[in-house]
Amino acid sequence: MTTYKDWFIFLGVVALAAFDGNANDDSRRRLTYKLTNPTITPGERTSLEISIFPAVADAEGIAKTQFKDDLIYQDAALIILDKRTQYLPDRTTWIIDFTSHRAGEFTIPPIEIRTAWGTHSTERLTLHVSALREQNDWDIRKEFGPIPLRFDWGRWLFRVLATFLTMGILAIAYSYVLRHLPRKKKVQSIHATSAESNRDWLIRKVMELRDRHKEEPDNEELIDALTQMLRIYFTKDLHCPVDCWTTSEFMSRLTHVPPAGRLTKIFLDCDRIKFSPVWATSIGDTVLTSLEEIQAVLIDSATPPAPEKLHVAAS
Repeated sequence: MTTYKDWFIFLGVVALAAFDGNANDDSRRRLTYKLTNPTITPGERTSLEISIFPAVADAEGIAKTQFKDDLIYQDAALIILDKRTQYLPDRTTWIIDFTSHRAGEFTIPPIEIRTAWGTHSTERLTLHVSALREQNDWDIRKEFGPIPLRFDWGRWLFRVLATFLTMGILAIAYSYVLRHLPRKKKVQSIHATSAESNRDWLIRKVMELRDRHKEEPDNEELIDALTQMLRIYFTKDLHCPVDCWTTSEFMSRLTHVPPAGRLTKIFLDCDRIKFSPVWATSIGDTVLTSLEEIQAVLIDSATPPAPEKLHVAAS
């Protein structure tokens, strides 16, 4: 049978176990701090490491943690170089790197850390910055002498090789581009490339038109090619815009000019074929007769009249 005394004993044991568990948790929560190098020379780096056990692992604990190091910035002799936080499995560590360029003893003020389970604080620490010389040591040291300069052959050789390699690649690429890009055809003027005279040009065109006539004697394009050939010839030979004139203008202005006067009938015959269906069946005969007439004129007038002696009649 359970009595009140048994219940009191049971509750006491439970309370004692709970108290012991909390005590164990509090005993595990501790703060450690140290200077990695308490004595340094001017400009040398040292670090203040502050660790809290156990680690602040969850996001809520990290958000509630406050690291108050305002006092360390009040001493102008201490120069803060870096500050970082390390989250390790068993602890959270804050590291402050600093130095000093003045010789002497400096006090590292306390730093307070507030976490979700309480507030912790470090104690004052002393940093010794030793001078490079003893106090009142003003002796002049011997000079070091000339310091030889070390020439980095490997680096310069790499640069030279890289430069030549780059130039070679650019040269190969340039030659490739020149070889594969489409080249523009050189356009030369008629007067620069043609050494033949106007008369020789007309003879060559007459022969080409004869060859076309043999292949297609009834082709209507022969009529246009015939008149266009004569217009270009007289434009070049007489220095007049004959290629822009009509047949009436050609006849009225050049009838009295040899050999143009003998060839005006060719323009009339060609116009008759182009504008009259009755004469369209005589294309081949008209072209052949006109070519023979042109050859006869060329034979009779081996030398055309000079341009300065030519007087074109006004229309």
